[in-house]
Amino acid sequence: MISTQTERRRRRRLYCAEQSHGAASHGEVASSILCRCAILLSCCFFLAQPGLVSGNGFSCRDRSLCRTFFRCSRRDALFRSGHLCHGFPSYNGGPPITRFHWDDETETYECVKTNGTVCVHWTTKEQSPGEIEVGSCQCKEMGHEHCKSWACLQDEADLCGFHDKLDCGSPVILADGTPVTTSCCYTNSDGYLVTTYRDIQKEWTSCTCKKTVQQLASASDSAGGSSDSQKAMAEFGGSSDFRKAKTNYCVEWHCTERDITSTEEEDYVCTGFQETYCSNWEGSIEGTEEFEVSRCECNFVGKTEEGLEYCSTWSCYEKGFDYHDPNLAWSAFGIIMASPLFLGSLLLLTHEDRHCAWWLLVTLPAWAGFMFVTTLMGGVGALLITLAFQLGLPVLWCIGYIALQDCVKSTTVTHKY
Repeated sequence: MISTQTERRRRRRLYCAEQSHGAASHGEVASSILCRCAILLSCCFFLAQPGLVSGNGFSCRDRSLCRTFFRCSRRDALFRSGHLCHGFPSYNGGPPITRFHWDDETETYECVKTNGTVCVHWTTKEQSPGEIEVGSCQCKEMGHEHCKSWACLQDEADLCGFHDKLDCGSPVILADGTPVTTSCCYTNSDGYLVTTYRDIQKEWTSCTCKKTVQQLASASDSAGGSSDSQKAMAEFGGSSDFRKAKTNYCVEWHCTERDITSTEEEDYVCTGFQETYCSNWEGSIEGTEEFEVSRCECNFVGKTEEGLEYCSTWSCYEKGFDYHDPNLAWSAFGIIMASPLFLGSLLLLTHEDRHCAWWLLVTLPAWAGFMFVTTLMGGVGALLITLAFQLGLPVLWCIGYIALQDCVKSTTVTHKY
C-alpha cells in the first residue's frame, strides 16, 4: 500500500515536470536562438575589431590637405585635424557638425637694417585674441644675394582686456620695449576683485632657406617642360613669374619655432615674384596642438644703399585649427545609459507575454538615441567599445542560461531513475 502511494507521487511529479517543460518550450526555443545569435555576433565582432584597430588606430590626420591658405576648405580642415578619416574609423566625434572655430593671428614685421642687398635685421609683432608676441630676427648666414639662415627671439605674453579684466601688477618690458603687466584683475560674480597671473615666456625660431630663384630656375630648366616642371610651376604660383627676378632671393624656406611647451614646423613658399624681392608667400604650419595656414604680403617697399628694392614692412594672417583625438570616455556614457535598455529589449523579446512587446517601442528608440549621442561625441571608437560591452552582457547571460538548463535536465533524468 505504501509503495503504491509512493509510486503515484513519483508519477505526479514527473507529469508536472513534463507539463512545465512543455509550457516553457517556446521560451526556451526563443532564448536558444537569441543566445546563438549573440554568441555568433560577439565572435565576429571581437575577431574583426583587432584587425580594424591595428590598421591605423582610431586617430587619423591627413597632412596632405590644407597646405595652403586658399586651398583649405571646412571639409579639408576636418580631415587634417582628425575629426574625419578617409578609412577606419571614418568619424572620430567632436562633433564637427556644430563646432568649427578657426583660431586667428595677425603678424607685422618691419626691417630695421639692410646689408645693401637684402634685409638682415627686422622686428616682429604677433597678436591673437588671447596673447601677444614681440621680438626681433637677425640674419645668421649670408648666401649669394640672399639670407641663408636667420633666427628670431620673441617674448610671448597673455593679454588682458577680455570682458571686465584690467591690467594690474608690476610692469614688464618685452623684447621690443612694449610694457605689459604681470597680472590681470577682474571683478567676479560676487563683486570681489580677483587677480590672475599671466604667462610670460620666451620663444625661439630658427629658419633656413631651402631654395632660391636660381635653384628654382635650374630645376625647371633641367625638367625640360616635363610633369616635374609643371608641378614646380603649380607649387610656386602656377606661372613662370620667377624668371623676371634679377637677384637671387629666397623663394622657399623652413622654420622651427619652439617655446617651453610646444614646437612648430613651418614651411613657406613664395607666390608673388618681383625683380629683387618676394611680394607674397604662403605657409603651412604643423604644431604640437594645432595646424595653421598663413598668407603674407609686402606692405611697403624700400631701397637699399645699392638702389635695390626690398620689402621694408610686411604682414601675415594665420588661421589655425586644433588637432582632434577621439574622446573614448564617451563610451562610459553609452555603457551606463544605453546598456540597461539594450538588455531590457532582449528580455522583452524572449518574454512569453506578447503584450510586453509593446515596451520595445519605448526601449529601442531610447537605446538608439543614447547610442547616437555616444557616437556623435566619441566617434566610432566609443561606439565599438559600447557595443562590445553590450554584446558581452547577453553572452554571459547565455552561458548562465545554458548552464542552468543543463542542471535542470540532469536533475530531471536523476528523478526518472
